[in-house]
Amino acid sequence: MKQEHPAAVALFVMLFLGSPGAGSAGILPALAPQAGCLRSCQLLLAHDGHTKYSIVLPNSASPTEQFAVEELANYLRKLTGAVFPISPQRAETGKPCIYISSTEVPGLSEPLTGEAYAVVVDGEDVYLNGGRGRAVLYAVYDCLERLGLTWFAPDFDFYSGAAESIPNRPSLLLEVKESGPIVRRPRLDLRKLDVGEAISHTERNLRQLLAWMPKAGFNTLMVPMDYQGRGRAGWDKWREQLTPELQKRDLILEVGGHGYQNFLNARMEGGRLFKEHNEWFGQGADGLCNPAAGQVFCTSNEEAVRFVSNGVIEYLRARKEIQVFDFWPPDVGKWCECRRCLEQGSPAERHARLTNHLHSRMAAACPNVRLECLAYSETLNPPSTPLNPGILLDFCPINQNFEYAIFDERGANNREYAVTLAEWRRRFGGDIGIYTYYRKYAWKSLPVVIPGYIKRDLQWYLTKRVKAISIFAEPGDWFTFELHHYILGRLSWDPELDLDALLKKYCQIRFGAAAGVAWSILAVLEQEVPRFGSLPFTTQKTAEEIAKPYGKLADLERKLAEMTPRLQEPYRSHCNRLLLMCGYALRDLKIQESRAAGLSLQQIRALVLELSDFLNAHAQAGTFMVYFGLEEPRLFRKYGLAEESQLGGSRVLISFIPAHGYLSKEKVAELGRAALFEISIGRGRLWVCGLDLERSVEVDPAARRFALHLVRAAHRESIPGGSSHSESER
Repeated sequence: MKQEHPAAVALFVMLFLGSPGAGSAGILPALAPQAGCLRSCQLLLAHDGHTKYSIVLPNSASPTEQFAVEELANYLRKLTGAVFPISPQRAETGKPCIYISSTEVPGLSEPLTGEAYAVVVDGEDVYLNGGRGRAVLYAVYDCLERLGLTWFAPDFDFYSGAAESIPNRPSLLLEVKESGPIVRRPRLDLRKLDVGEAISHTERNLRQLLAWMPKAGFNTLMVPMDYQGRGRAGWDKWREQLTPELQKRDLILEVGGHGYQNFLNARMEGGRLFKEHNEWFGQGADGLCNPAAGQVFCTSNEEAVRFVSNGVIEYLRARKEIQVFDFWPPDVGKWCECRRCLEQGSPAERHARLTNHLHSRMAAACPNVRLECLAYSETLNPPSTPLNPGILLDFCPINQNFEYAIFDERGANNREYAVTLAEWRRRFGGDIGIYTYYRKYAWKSLPVVIPGYIKRDLQWYLTKRVKAISIFAEPGDWFTFELHHYILGRLSWDPELDLDALLKKYCQIRFGAAAGVAWSILAVLEQEVPRFGSLPFTTQKTAEEIAKPYGKLADLERKLAEMTPRLQEPYRSHCNRLLLMCGYALRDLKIQESRAAGLSLQQIRALVLELSDFLNAHAQAGTFMVYFGLEEPRLFRKYGLAEESQLGGSRVLISFIPAHGYLSKEKVAELGRAALFEISIGRGRLWVCGLDLERSVEVDPAARRFALHLVRAAHRESIPGGSSHSESER
């Protein structure tokens, strides 16, 4: 979509070519320009919708280089209206060219390698080069963005074509100051977008996400093999459609996740394994093997370990496109308590032993796949067993307190993570990545907009020689966390990025004449929501303290609401989404204020129900992600109403917490599930069961007894059909 905006009306575009050694982030000092190769010039790329330039792509170009040329020609045409012809060599002597390849570049003393790329001007010619296919693609997008294009978000459908901004410039002048070439490389090797729980992903929006990744500087897509073994989200579901898109862009595919149970569980082979090899399955304190999906198998049983390892290798051999494999235990899983497993030590020790074993097997069977394990929950602390340095470790500060920076000792959880990460760095010689929670499912789309916080975090992580970073990437609430995704990609290349300048540009392009008010709103969201909102581990404030940020945000919301109807599209739509974010934050603050003021549970419940209605009413706007239409019970738990079973016309009859290992007190309410609840209907009652009884009774004696009593209590011969556990659990 073509649009004009205050930040992109200039005709002349400057490419500032910083000299090596000048101290700007991303410059490669070793790649010095050769004297006399470059000179000051102005390049007229197009005039009145016509161009004398052609794009040169050698016959030996890789598929990714060919795609990069297509992208360059397409976007230059959208910018100027001119057609830039593509040829394998200079079309006519004396006519200028834009060269695209990973070959040698004029002005560099040595060739580019890896993801390093260069933007070089030599006479009237322009060179966009990189050390590999995706690096060439980065060079193309870098040049286009310097010419005025912006890609703040993937082209998801809810943006209605306004995700990217393409100014209309029939005449385009590229002015180059006398200096050396632009040469950039990322500060982090792996820059990941994580499909995570895949609540809102489809094949269509995953394609849109992949198209955006190299524009923002990301290089890795993380996809679960089969999320929690539930069959709802997994790589095989999208493999055929997405593999060509990944390969065309030379992107890295990482598959796995919480998934020991994907290779050994009680339901496999119709339950035969559990019956014939009961000793493979993890034992509880009672000495009985537990068939639950969250139970870690017996890692001291050599046959079980061999079975799991063989399963992983067989899976990877059949999927050559996978480059990184995540070998993680079940989320909050329960570890085997048999004597031999306990003798092996803590879950962290057992996880390290098992990962080392699989790594040695994969070195011969799958040498091109990198193995990753997890520092999280019971495996957070470094084990005494040395982890093979060829393994990638993902460090997960899931209980991070966002009132304070990760390195700020005022946050008790943060202090623990900072100390533990430093200890990992001391003991482990391999690469460490950070599994961030800058977009967190537990926030339930609350607008926690913290770009400055992210920058400070990342700068500190780099002092610990971190090599990778990831973020959950759900399309359902993308706009709320749009800035997080965009700046994380940018900061991964340049941690000294001028964030104020970027945010001003963002506000001008996204919100037009309302940029000033939008800037103020984003500042309040960053400063106040983490301190006074309902984030886990944020300390409860007094009602008087909460009232101040509420009033400040309410005033700004009114100003934006007055301006928005007068704006043209797409500014009006973007402002309406920002107003939705304000609406959620204000409702959240009001609930927090009411709780602090000691209002009755009935009054608080009314506020929560109003918030639930608000979120459900705007579930398709790209701002909130509503979990299968079951937001209300989740919000009750979030705001401490999980025990209010007698409020209104419903009540929880039976609740449970899934099998787990260590579980902090703060997580109990969040992880609680309603097994059975009752809804009053006139003089009757409707019982709703939140368990998949058909699957549960096959493996769990307690579930069989529960089902029997339920049928008897309902005076029925059979249980009525309903949604499965995977559909109703949220």
